[in-house]
Amino acid sequence: MYQIGDYYFDDGLAHIISPDNTIEELSPLSFKLLSYLIQQPTRLVSKRELITNVWQHEISDSSIKKAISILRAHFCDDIQHPQYIVTRRRLGYRIVAMIQRVRCDIDNDFHQKSISQSTYCL
Repeated sequence: MYQIGDYYFDDGLAHIISPDNTIEELSPLSFKLLSYLIQQPTRLVSKRELITNVWQHEISDSSIKKAISILRAHFCDDIQHPQYIVTRRRLGYRIVAMIQRVRCDIDNDFHQKSISQSTYCL
């Protein structure tokens, strides 16, 4: 589980938990894209690198832009004033929100989450 800004990304269940505790399921592509981007927190990730590591076959620039747009929508992020995913024209993409690995215990009976930021699962 990762905290990305005010959101939580559950990489075990492929969903995002919003600040109001809404759970949004990620498509396989969005899951793979987000998983890759959070592993590169300090640098821009080029389109070529995304193609190689996420898609693993040639795709168009518009397909990459669309996938980033869908991912950005999960974070209610604004491309003009991004707080989560920044696009640097002709250079790549980067998550700019703080990323922390956290432990999360979810009580499935009550759909409540208990987040502990002091315990990291690295």
